Amino acid sequence: MTKGESTQPSSLRRAHVAPLLLAAFSLMAACGNDATSPEPNVAPTGLQNTLDSIVRVKQLPGVVVNVRLANGTAYTLTSGVADLTTKRKVAGTDRFRVGSVTKPMIATMVLQLQDEGRLSIDSSVNKYLPNVVPNAAQISIRQLLNHTSGLANYTNDQTFNDMLLANPARAFTPSELLSISSRQGPDFAPGTTFGYSNTNYIVLGLLVEKLTAGTVAQALQTRIFGRVGMTESSYPTTVGMPTPFAEGYIDITRPGENLAVGSVLDASQAGAAGAVVSTASDLARFAEAVAAGTLVSAASSAAQQQVVAASVESVPGESFDTGFGLGVQVGGGWVGHAGAIQGYEAIVAAKRGGGAIAVLVNRTTDDDVLYKIYVAVRNAQFGR
Repeated sequence: MTKGESTQPSSLRRAHVAPLLLAAFSLMAACGNDATSPEPNVAPTGLQNTLDSIVRVKQLPGVVVNVRLANGTAYTLTSGVADLTTKRKVAGTDRFRVGSVTKPMIATMVLQLQDEGRLSIDSSVNKYLPNVVPNAAQISIRQLLNHTSGLANYTNDQTFNDMLLANPARAFTPSELLSISSRQGPDFAPGTTFGYSNTNYIVLGLLVEKLTAGTVAQALQTRIFGRVGMTESSYPTTVGMPTPFAEGYIDITRPGENLAVGSVLDASQAGAAGAVVSTASDLARFAEAVAAGTLVSAASSAAQQQVVAASVESVPGESFDTGFGLGVQVGGGWVGHAGAIQGYEAIVAAKRGGGAIAVLVNRTTDDDVLYKIYVAVRNAQFGR
């Protein structure tokens, strides 16, 4: 896995924040048994100490890591606190906002609908959602899924950013978000290159709702959460989070400000691009299912993991290139996604038959610390 893109508006991040996970770290952890886990002596030796050190040095509130092994064994590591005011220690059962990790869930549902004969991803958007966005007749569903549609990213719009900065609890409809994108004009002609855009998944959310005659939340519950056993996951579209949850923190005007935003944010600003709330263990189960292809047909699974050539990039410190497929990031045999939304960062990845990793942080960071944690766990547990 490599860099992920953010569903958080740029004005709600520190100005020097790079796109999440731009680079890898070659942090090597020796191999242990410091896990907070139902299975003792599973986590590599020293990994808990590594996690504690990163949390301390980077001044993170809290981190939760869940690892699933090929033999079905799983363990959870935690460090830090869920709430800076109460000092409650973060727990493996705490829920976090997961931002763009929502995208592979939406993409998987679209592929399920294709498997059921209810759509073709090579048909135009206009066939299902007439005139919903500019160029709808020229944009295919596939191009929405793999970010080659050319639709402008609504979260890059300064007016949108200003509205959220003034009122994080402001509610948005999908139509409002699409209008914000449309007034920017397209970034490029459909299918000509790659350009990550949250707008693509707002459209895909509307598509899922139209073809299932229900809400995105209902579809996720039936098609993803229920099938995978993600009992602690949900798709809130209003202010607040289900309990227990880790409060999310962000600096806006100065380092160390730690404004609590997790419990006051209205998730409708992210919608189908990033509104899911989940736990590390639920996300690791989901990534495992995506990598194994158990949620869609074999043909759809293969298509999902086929990367767009224009999205491929090398990552410093890694021996493999990475790129975007249909709602997933693929590299070195790992399949998953990363995400960020105000106050939270997440990454999840799995290998077919080779285990899964989920890392959750309850703070918007100004560097690639999330990837540092992920690589530390990956190298210690899986070697690479």
